[in-house]
Amino acid sequence: KRRDLRLDRTFAMSGKIYVMGDNYGSWRMYAIDAANYALTRVRVHCHDFDATDLHVNFSSIVVYGDKAYTWNSSSKQLCFGMFEAGELHWRIATTTGTPPAHHIVLIDHHFNGVAPPICRALNYIEDRLHLFELDLGSFEWTQKPTEMDEVLKRKWIDEQGGKGAIVVVGRQMHLYTVPEFTNMVLDLDTCMWSELPKVGDRTYTPHDLFRANGRLFANVYNDHLNMIEYSGEERLWRKVYRTNFHPQRASKSYKYHVTIGSRVFFIGSLHEFPFDDPEYNKMQLSVLETTVFWSAMKVKTPTSVIYLSRQIAKIRPTTTTTTGTAGRIFSAGGAMMKKITEKRKERRK
Repeated sequence: KRRDLRLDRTFAMSGKIYVMGDNYGSWRMYAIDAANYALTRVRVHCHDFDATDLHVNFSSIVVYGDKAYTWNSSSKQLCFGMFEAGELHWRIATTTGTPPAHHIVLIDHHFNGVAPPICRALNYIEDRLHLFELDLGSFEWTQKPTEMDEVLKRKWIDEQGGKGAIVVVGRQMHLYTVPEFTNMVLDLDTCMWSELPKVGDRTYTPHDLFRANGRLFANVYNDHLNMIEYSGEERLWRKVYRTNFHPQRASKSYKYHVTIGSRVFFIGSLHEFPFDDPEYNKMQLSVLETTVFWSAMKVKTPTSVIYLSRQIAKIRPTTTTTTGTAGRIFSAGGAMMKKITEKRKERRK
């Protein structure tokens, strides 16, 4: 029997990349070993709940220690599941003060390992901005007020739909709206929103933002996996220069990325693919070594074959670095639930 797996979320933990699908009946999961790139099927059990009754779209996953946390996007139903690498099962973690959030997207998961981590969630609901904070020690939500100029709020909500790619740089949460690539910034100390001028090489719409090896990168929609790098001190974007072959339409094929050390793994594709049919069993995976170059690999497993794109790139040296905010997870939300549901239906047609 041929079973299709539509990529829904990936995360890295304990030296492995976990690839998840949207099969709620079994919560099917595969693991890619970051050392030898071997693909294996992971048997995961749901502890004390029925997965078929808990429809989690894995829109947000954060890894802290040897556990992964996820929650769904239904209003007032933020349920956390704990995936324990040693026991390989999901559990429901009870939270208090659950915010009326429609959608939350993880943008940062850097911790200092000392104090209990804090999760912040920014949500756009009913023409308002809501900032919530979750203590992962007590699992208690609290609301934090934010301030934004009315002109700026109308521009973000009316023109951009309250959406954008977001990442934390130091003590600032940067939001890059589409399609104008406007840089909006939330000061995490004062909770004040502001808009930064466009500076540097930002020609295309941002596809994804990620940090690796202390540097901030962005993919762009231009039918290639072209990248730009951000200097926090200069507030300047620069191109990342490469050499040799690079796949066509890569930015539209690679749906997710995970970071392990200085390596960034890009995983595709956007379409369903059968894992049980060797003839069609292909999954795109490219690895970026942020300190040196793009690497190449091709791996076979007893039941599956992964075709990994070969690409070499040299990154122009830079002197500036960017750092995350230790001890917190920052999250941001997008459009209303109705729009999200419509987009999901369109994707699965």
